[in-house]
Amino acid sequence: MAQNGFITLHRKLLQSSVFEDAELLKVWIWCLLRANHKDCEVVHAKQIVPLKRGEFITGRFSASEELFLSEKVFRNRIETLVRLG
Repeated sequence: MAQNGFITLHRKLLQSSVFEDAELLKVWIWCLLRANHKDCEVVHAKQIVPLKRGEFITGRFSASEELFLSEKVFRNRIETLVRLG
């Protein structure tokens, strides 16, 4: 995963349901920042895993620690993002 570069946010985000929930917005932006910007392969659990642009590997335990959220809150926010598409 690249540790540099930038992402672009559209002003339309201000009218999004994601913007209305601070924790949801935090998780969504975190996902954007963690996502690969190009296809690559990573080693995970001693296996080579191909990842496409926009994908990344994480777990709810490590993600919740990194975001200073409980595991339940992180899981619920991810489920909400999945439902929102």
